[in-house]
Amino acid sequence: MALKDRGDGALLIAMISSCHGEAAYAFSPGQLTRVAKQTGALVISNSQQRSTITVYLGPTRYQLNAVTEVLTKTNQSLATLDTHRQRLEQVLTRLTALEFQNAVVLDDVLVVIQRAQMTVRIAAHIERDCVELGSEGRVIRLRLYELVGDVPTEREAVVR
Repeated sequence: MALKDRGDGALLIAMISSCHGEAAYAFSPGQLTRVAKQTGALVISNSQQRSTITVYLGPTRYQLNAVTEVLTKTNQSLATLDTHRQRLEQVLTRLTALEFQNAVVLDDVLVVIQRAQMTVRIAAHIERDCVELGSEGRVIRLRLYELVGDVPTEREAVVR
């Protein structure tokens, strides 16, 4: 099979498997979104000129960032998560003390739930970054699990 560059950019060569076998297809960059939407296949575009990698899956398009950028952002997010976790521990301790005094009001419970929810949201954001980092994110993932611990369980216990 011969592919001809028409001068309008790089060609994407894709191996698409189906129940009828495997076939190779060539696409120009402008067709990637359409191919991903129509086939539901994972399409990966690597642009050497712009030094970017873009992933298409169905209607979703995601451009991968440089590992150094993601690591920097993730480390900052871990620091934020650590701060939120400390604040959560403070309000949980306060709530426990108020429970012993039988002096809990709705606002006390809502503050704990709010802090727990923020912690879970930040953790989910870091988890997405770890997916993007792949094997580079192993240490970050360990720190994430250490910080989050049983926050979802604690949140559910407070709600009940």
